[in-house]
Amino acid sequence: MSLVSIIIPCKNEGKLIQETVESILETPTQTPYDITVINDGSTDGCCSFLQTNRKTFPRVRLINTTGIGAAMLET
Repeated sequence: MSLVSIIIPCKNEGKLIQETVESILETPTQTPYDITVINDGSTDGCCSFLQTNRKTFPRVRLINTTGIGAAMLET
């Protein structure tokens, strides 16, 4: 069971998403965590590394959306 959930929203971030995920995974920690990447309709293939290399990134969950944008709070 994870104590920390790392949520990474992205859209057309190029190699930055892969670099971010790899950096997190390479950081030593004793705290159990999981990573979820929310791909909000990217067209640049920035999250394709997660789809093609599932065995390399087993602790990372990828959620693809169709470009819903940032959540807005109406008051």
